[in-house]
Amino acid sequence: MVGWTTLKFTTELGIAPCMYAGDFDKYDYYCPSEPMPIDWLPKECSSYVYDGIIYGPDDSKNFSDHDIDNINRLKTTGKPLFLYYGYLEQKTWIKIVDPANAKKEAEKVATFVAEFNISGLILKNLNYDYTNKN
Repeated sequence: MVGWTTLKFTTELGIAPCMYAGDFDKYDYYCPSEPMPIDWLPKECSSYVYDGIIYGPDDSKNFSDHDIDNINRLKTTGKPLFLYYGYLEQKTWIKIVDPANAKKEAEKVATFVAEFNISGLILKNLNYDYTNKN
């Protein structure tokens, strides 16, 4: 029998989750050199969501130190933090959730969650791409 890693999140997004892009100011201007200050986010946000944790083919990281800095800034708010988590390609997801690989992925996710002390993950790029013939 295969042993499984179980992740249990008890925090919810709440009634008013807020996305944080970091690279856009409150007027929607793109400014990657200076992330939008966290204190510009509405106080009414029940939690924060950050889209930036994506892996490429062969488990290569497709996120940067800039993304990690944004996550660390959001953690300082004391509000629940949820991260989008996924792979660039559908075929990588298929490989990852194969029973032969699922335990390794679950352990990686558990380590990732513990490292960043986040409230939960939102899985992305799981939709089947009917246009991709490979």
